[in-house]
Amino acid sequence: MCGRKYLLAGSLVVWSTLTSLSGLSQNTTQLCFLRVGIGLGEAGCTPAAQSLIAVMYGPGERASAMAVQQLGLAAGTAAATTLTATLSATAKPATITTSTISTFMRKSTAITVGAETLIFKFITDSTSSASSSFA
Repeated sequence: MCGRKYLLAGSLVVWSTLTSLSGLSQNTTQLCFLRVGIGLGEAGCTPAAQSLIAVMYGPGERASAMAVQQLGLAAGTAAATTLTATLSATAKPATITTSTISTFMRKSTAITVGAETLIFKFITDSTSSASSSFA
């Protein structure tokens, strides 16, 4: 059980960090390597998450739990598209500088790591109670 939690947490950190760093790439080669790393980080998330869901939820609730987990991709894509369109429409080109982008990247990384910490705490609490009920 413990290995899945750490795999999921590590994959989320790699995925989020490399996604944030991809905005700083200077050429196509750097972006290509970062995108490969993003794929590797993303690849570890779904199997670990599905496995944890299978342990945490009983057969009657498992399908709904997996559906909610998979819905995160669509919800995240919709939120990112909406946020990007809003920022693009409201930002003046002259106001977007390197320091603005750097500040945004630092804040978004901090928010992402904070959210991942909360998710990891929830998984730790849920799996410890699920383990005791399945024992």
